Amino acid sequence: MTKEASSENLHRQARKGWVWGAVEQFAQRGLAMVVSLVLARMLAPESFGLIASVSIFLTAAQQLIDGGIGSRIVQKKEILEEDYIAFFWCNAGMSLLACGALVIFAGKIAAFYSNPQLHSVVTVMAVVVFLMNAGRVQELQLVRHLRFKTISLV
Repeated sequence: MTKEASSENLHRQARKGWVWGAVEQFAQRGLAMVVSLVLARMLAPESFGLIASVSIFLTAAQQLIDGGIGSRIVQKKEILEEDYIAFFWCNAGMSLLACGALVIFAGKIAAFYSNPQLHSVVTVMAVVVFLMNAGRVQELQLVRHLRFKTISLV
């Protein structure tokens, strides 16, 4: 394959990746908006506000779990199976640590917002954060192989 043909193939893959990435983002944000609208309709304004306030802790936990390792895995020139295994265990450990911290501090978070019901909400959401990271290695493998359509469909 010539350098020009290889470059054209890469450009075509990049364009397709951009389109499928846009589809994925639109679907994710659209679904999040629908869920928020349904929750806003079902919950009292105070309850909806408390749930939104708790999401700050979940976002912080998610950022701590990833820590940029995912980007490094994708950008690494050569990657071995051992790298994926190491990332899996590092990600699982960080997810478990973040989940545990949220569960431990659920009572303090509930006390901060003066709502004892938040204890169980934070605990359940902590488990969700842990489960959301279970397929992160597989997702990064798909990104690395430019399989954005598969990611979008999943």
